[in-house]
Amino acid sequence: MKIVRVLVVCALVSIVSFGPVPENVFAMDKPCATGPSKELKEKIIEMAERSKKEKKGLTLYLPGQSVPVIVTEVIGTEAIVGKNGEYDRILIRLDRVLGYAMN
Repeated sequence: MKIVRVLVVCALVSIVSFGPVPENVFAMDKPCATGPSKELKEKIIEMAERSKKEKKGLTLYLPGQSVPVIVTEVIGTEAIVGKNGEYDRILIRLDRVLGYAMN
């Protein structure tokens, strides 16, 4: 009898704490259909070119991590190639980056 009571209480607690099932579920692993705007791509390329020219660090924020690099090459408006203390060559697609930081 105690086990049944505990199971009922656990079921009620889970319903109350988690609420109803959401109507809309979004997959976070799918890329945005439109991608970054033209203005945003221009700013990104501008920061990458500055990092390359001045040999200054650029921090790229990806889902779940940040990657500090010094840009060595810009591949059109699609990707950048960089290096850091751990790797000699890092290829990063610009449509996967969430944010950028540079001093």
